[in-house]
Amino acid sequence: MKKAWQFLNGNKTIICFTAVTALEQAARVGWIDGNSSGVRFSIGICIALGGLSLGHHAKKGYFTTKK
Repeated sequence: MKKAWQFLNGNKTIICFTAVTALEQAARVGWIDGNSSGVRFSIGICIALGGLSLGHHAKKGYFTTKK
């Protein structure tokens, strides 16, 4: 998991939140069952991982004017 996380470095937030959007839109148009526990679980995991990666960016100081 650590190697995969490092491989995705810099893109984790974008990938996770894009996956959330894609899953929610697919459920909205009826391509997948949005009420299934698997879809809800996948969306929750993507939100959690995206939030953690966003927090990691903040911890590293990416959102400050000082570099």
